[in-house]
Amino acid sequence: MFQRVRDSNFWQFLRNPRFHDGPTATLRVRPWIGWVGVILLADMVAGIIGRGIILSLGHKLPPDKAIMHLLAHPSLTVLTVLLLAPILEELVFRAMLSTDRWLVFVGSGLFLITLARMVMLLLSKPQTTHAIFTHYLLGVALLVPLLAAYGLVWWLARRWIMVLFRRFPMPIFWASALVFGMAHSFNFEAGAKPWLILLTLPQISAGIFLGYLRVRYGLRWSIAAHMAIDYSVTLGAWAVVLAKPILGVRGAAAGGGVMFLLFFGILIYGVVGLARDTKTA
Repeated sequence: MFQRVRDSNFWQFLRNPRFHDGPTATLRVRPWIGWVGVILLADMVAGIIGRGIILSLGHKLPPDKAIMHLLAHPSLTVLTVLLLAPILEELVFRAMLSTDRWLVFVGSGLFLITLARMVMLLLSKPQTTHAIFTHYLLGVALLVPLLAAYGLVWWLARRWIMVLFRRFPMPIFWASALVFGMAHSFNFEAGAKPWLILLTLPQISAGIFLGYLRVRYGLRWSIAAHMAIDYSVTLGAWAVVLAKPILGVRGAAAGGGVMFLLFFGILIYGVVGLARDTKTA
């Protein structure tokens, strides 16, 4: 069994990632649910490890105010954000994991613009979520002119850029996962502290798995998995928040427990399907 796990497509890909623009593998719904479960479990383990290291170093854990706000304020606006954010993030961080010229152009352009915006945030050191949101809107406003400028660079150096993506997929893949995690460090409003990257280990872990799904099964499946993860966590938290005023603390806790068991059962169903799919692959 250990040999089969070690030789699975996922671990082979991590050892030697390769991008392609041909047909992707077929992913059915049940194994997809399994991947969502695996990513959630890996994120949980990564979060425990990261927070444990931070506490052992004597630092105080800052709250993730952006996530806390989303979880504590159920609204159609948040639902819209949860619909659009996974699409945008997958385009920014994983569309470029390809050898298709159009995807490499758009994806690498969005990635570099996002990286530049992160550097701008570090230099300006915004202290509140509102200030970070203002910077985000500025980045969106500059998106079109910056992509146009990158288009000129692409026209002059597209052959060289494509050679990079064909010959050096490993650093590009790991950079996409690492920067995806680092982008979430701004949620903590704790300034530019090196140890904050430990708090983003769950996002880095998710970036690794989502990157694999994107290359092996296609961009739509990484978007679908990303969206399922965000909605699962948020809707589960909302159920408890909304039930508390009606059912009380104990009732909300009991309802949350029932939802967790139901959700856990669905994920087990998916993981079993994923294991069978991997065995027959």
